[in-house]
Amino acid sequence: MRPAEPELAPAEHARAIFRELFERELHVEQDGTATYVPRGTTPDAVRTELLDLVCALVAHGHDVQVLERSRVVWHGVGADAIAVVPGAPGLTTAFDDLELARVHWTRFYGQDRGVPQPSPFAAWVAQRVPASLGTVIELGCGNGRDTAVVAQGRRALGMDYSPTAIERNRAAWAGSRLDFAQVDVSDAESLAAATAGWFDDGPVAVYSRFFVHAISDEAEATLLAFLRESLPTGSVVYLEFRTEQDASTPKVFGEHYRRFVDPDALVARLSAGDHFVLEHAERGHGLAVYKDEDPYVARLVLTKVDPTGAP
Repeated sequence: MRPAEPELAPAEHARAIFRELFERELHVEQDGTATYVPRGTTPDAVRTELLDLVCALVAHGHDVQVLERSRVVWHGVGADAIAVVPGAPGLTTAFDDLELARVHWTRFYGQDRGVPQPSPFAAWVAQRVPASLGTVIELGCGNGRDTAVVAQGRRALGMDYSPTAIERNRAAWAGSRLDFAQVDVSDAESLAAATAGWFDDGPVAVYSRFFVHAISDEAEATLLAFLRESLPTGSVVYLEFRTEQDASTPKVFGEHYRRFVDPDALVARLSAGDHFVLEHAERGHGLAVYKDEDPYVARLVLTKVDPTGAP
């Protein structure tokens, strides 16, 4: 009979997990708290390093919370809470809203929520994608619940920033015509690399629900420039997002990073230089009801055209 492994003290348990996941060491303080000292030497490097560690712990099912934007508390390791705090002297390491949102979505997509049901917008778009468009690109695919519905047998690429979501989607849809890629839409090179070859067969359908309002102004600018410059003429873009009128409505999933977008201003930004023609626009309640939430959203459909007027 194999002898039982000795029970580790909380801090030693944390150290063992860190060694296994990251091949890094935690420093155990006299009060039993385990502290991680970042390797980075600049504020941005430290924030990125800590954020990667937090998201990795969350992705592996650990209960991690960020307090006061800078103190990371790791619960459930042994009997007591284990603190993993920034230890590089003189550095400010507070996470911003977008960084905290990354932790939120890593936790969200790491949970088993059963078979996800497609959104009303996906069903609406699926009825309207022209048969001539043989490829679907989804921006912010999340758990992939809408990708297959919109694709309807077409080949499709779902893109998301969350590696947890992408890993789960690849496993769930293995062997299908659906592919998934981790993409940072604030990085033009990341967008170009993920979509390489996907526009070779001509116009595509681009689908995005509740994603535009979840990215920063800077990321939106990069994404819209990519759509203007890279989409083949004749491609159709389908967007649904929260508007300014939705700012005060209660949210099922609580508070995390969101913008509230003016539809007219978004159309103007995307169409800069007459790259897109607005085919359909509507806004209001009743379009994206989920449980007890009825957000005020906008739906847009735009077709990519040649700004020079060439056919």
